Amino acid sequence: QILAHASPYFEALLYHNFKESQKKEIVMNDVSVEIVTMLELIYDTGKIDEKNLHQVLKMADQFDIPRIRKKENWMMGDGEFLIPRHIQLFLSDHYKLHTLKTACWKLCPIKWMK
Repeated sequence: QILAHASPYFEALLYHNFKESQKKEIVMNDVSVEIVTMLELIYDTGKIDEKNLHQVLKMADQFDIPRIRKKENWMMGDGEFLIPRHIQLFLSDHYKLHTLKTACWKLCPIKWMK
């Protein structure tokens, strides 16, 4: 129920007319050990760090988990390590993190050429 509540993807998979909804166990191929970190983040007991950042964002995007995407504030300076602005901008575009993208552009100095 927790996965279904956190993700429209899992809600559809578990409670709608998919064959997986009838099974007691679902095998998920191509999902790494970082799934544990993702689950911890859903429970608010996990932590994003430089080691798991890309994988966690990839899974949040793949499985449509807005709760993890909303942790954008962490990447804007609330985290324990600083992500360079150009990496933040790339991640914001790649993983559709609109709040982070807006914040990045606001902080980018723009000089107009004459």
